[in-house]
Amino acid sequence: MMPIAGARLRRALLPLLWVSASSALAGEPPVVQFDLPKQLVAHHVVEAVQPSAARLIEVTVPVSARILKGNAGGVDEIAIEIDGRMSGLVVHDFAPQTTLGSEHAGDIQVTTTTEKARTFEASLGGQSPMPIGDVVAQVTPSISGGSKDRTAETKTTSRLPPKRPIVVSGTINESHGAFFQLRPSSQTTLEGQHTLSVVFRVPDDWTAGQLEVRCWARGERQILWFDQPQVWGSTRRIVSIALAQPQPPTMAAKRHMVAKQPTDEIGEAWVPVKE
Repeated sequence: MMPIAGARLRRALLPLLWVSASSALAGEPPVVQFDLPKQLVAHHVVEAVQPSAARLIEVTVPVSARILKGNAGGVDEIAIEIDGRMSGLVVHDFAPQTTLGSEHAGDIQVTTTTEKARTFEASLGGQSPMPIGDVVAQVTPSISGGSKDRTAETKTTSRLPPKRPIVVSGTINESHGAFFQLRPSSQTTLEGQHTLSVVFRVPDDWTAGQLEVRCWARGERQILWFDQPQVWGSTRRIVSIALAQPQPPTMAAKRHMVAKQPTDEIGEAWVPVKE
């Protein structure tokens, strides 16, 4: 009875040992931390091309993602949702939009060479008696004739390089919110601050409200022989938003750093503010 019980115990522990070995080979799993402000300012905006009859406000949400420890390559995407349902806000526009990227700088050139060759040969064999004695000589005269034709054709075509999504975005909850899925590439990183912008339609008397911001860092982890989805970090926060108060022109003016060489001419370096 004891050997049978020991065999059962070994079979029960084998999957656990396999999981431990797989985790050790894959490295330490990542731990991701998010940060975002509790209060934001909304600005009244007007469409430049075709003004909308509804009142529009723009809210910019900065979300920072930090990998505290573990393998950064295990983070496949960062998903962020900005939801205005609790305040009755309706999404009018959002940024960034869905973006595709490629590892190739230009088009792909494909060159194809095709060769064709034709050859024809013929031979004739027989016996020819020799004039000396009864000796008969075996001869094999051959007649060969044919034609050889070889042609080569080269074609060069251009193909668009394959692309994959770097940013995927859209609306959620019947257009009361927007989602953003950020994915890594050789030219971008998931770490650092990501600036997301949403334009909402609001009532004419709207002055303040709330947004719910949800963030996830997602990836996969091999368990036994299968890749299982994992969440390496998440956060959920209620953010207060208030309409920016109108300010006098002198207070609203922002200093702009001009990318020019220093000059003594006042008119070239500064723009006077009218009082």
